[in-house]
Amino acid sequence: MADFPVEGWSERSTCPRAFATMIFVVPLRLSKFNREPWVSKPKLGKPVRGSRTGKAAMVFLDLLGRRWVLRIIWEFQQRERMSFNELQARCGGISPSVLSQRLRDLCDNKLMRVEETGWYSLTELGKELGGPLATLGEWTKRWAKELGRSKS
Repeated sequence: MADFPVEGWSERSTCPRAFATMIFVVPLRLSKFNREPWVSKPKLGKPVRGSRTGKAAMVFLDLLGRRWVLRIIWEFQQRERMSFNELQARCGGISPSVLSQRLRDLCDNKLMRVEETGWYSLTELGKELGGPLATLGEWTKRWAKELGRSKS
């Protein structure tokens, strides 16, 4: 038998495991329609990125760390309610599928709601988040100054 460069390949193999994985599994993970299929929705008590425990702080930080979530929350601090299209325009560059997923994540975690008219707005919990985010923003300004001084 000849040596083949990929493990699992042989002269008799018609569809070796490595080839099948490359053809069928990788496209599912990298599909343009679902770029994060192996990342579960952040839920209390369920493991999230960086934590197996699913404790509230870790679930919350996982949610805030997802692409565009902070920008979406920021936009709603500037304006109380918006339609999907208006929010997409204000975020600039976010795809409809990602925006839809992020809004779903925020609604599932009770930070945002969909009104009867189809417009989106922050819940009371979501509005309360504005204060800590503003405090964090002030802290990051002091932090950036300190980093600037240490580089000099």
